[in-house]
Amino acid sequence: MNLKIGAIIKKLRAENNITQETLATAIGVTPQAISRWESEGGYPDIELLPALADFFSVSTDELLGYKVPAEIASRSFSDAYGARELRRHITREIENKLSCMIVDGSVIDGDTVYISFDNGEITHKVLSKKSICTAEAY
Repeated sequence: MNLKIGAIIKKLRAENNITQETLATAIGVTPQAISRWESEGGYPDIELLPALADFFSVSTDELLGYKVPAEIASRSFSDAYGARELRRHITREIENKLSCMIVDGSVIDGDTVYISFDNGEITHKVLSKKSICTAEAY
């Protein structure tokens, strides 16, 4: 696969009337780095892709020149792609809830926690006797 990220960055910059210097300052690189990418003398570090995508308000897929196939783009949220996104969202929400529970002391090391997701609501119950936490909705 031949990445055209440099050409895409150049196009996005031109469309938004952004100089190489402005973009470089915004994402923490030198203007020479931007020039090198645009002339296809190299690629941005992978860690810069989210910052570049955010700067131009595009997805990383779009930044990399990836076109979502029409059959996938036309699927409803409940289809495979949407289900994967829903799982990612639920996982992030559960991680956030567990982080809060650990910080506030309602879950301690060694506790077993039962997490459920039903009708858009994430609930938990600490199953061990080490904690005083009971079933609560978050």
